[in-house]
Amino acid sequence: MKLSSFIGKSIDSLLEKKPFSDWNLEKSLDDEGEELLYHYAFIENGLEVRCNEDLKICVIFINSSEYGGFKEEFEDAPLTSEKSEVINGFGAPTMSSGPVDHPILGRSGAWDLFVLDDFAIHFQYKIGSEKIERITIMNHDSLPYQED
Repeated sequence: MKLSSFIGKSIDSLLEKKPFSDWNLEKSLDDEGEELLYHYAFIENGLEVRCNEDLKICVIFINSSEYGGFKEEFEDAPLTSEKSEVINGFGAPTMSSGPVDHPILGRSGAWDLFVLDDFAIHFQYKIGSEKIERITIMNHDSLPYQED
């Protein structure tokens, strides 16, 4: 299964599929910004999904160890990949950064972002390692910056 294929689709299209339909789900609403955002967290399974006010999937977070770690097979990029395998598979990143010390968020590992035709995929690596900590798949509107 390609998790990226759910970007832009209704949250129900994901929730109706196995294994997601069998997992414990926590839902929340963020109404403090300019638009409503719905969050769906599979706490024990390392998966979080963010939807817009139309309940269309905008962002999918796949965690390697946080929240129990995502253990399902998916075709976008295995969580067991390392940075060199990511680069071999996706080519040169659109943007990259080394480890960062943020005054509020603390230390984070290096990352690579690839903006593709239908979505963007962001790889966050573990601190001091080239192993993947989190993969974020998002629509272009959810990019932390907008391309010119």
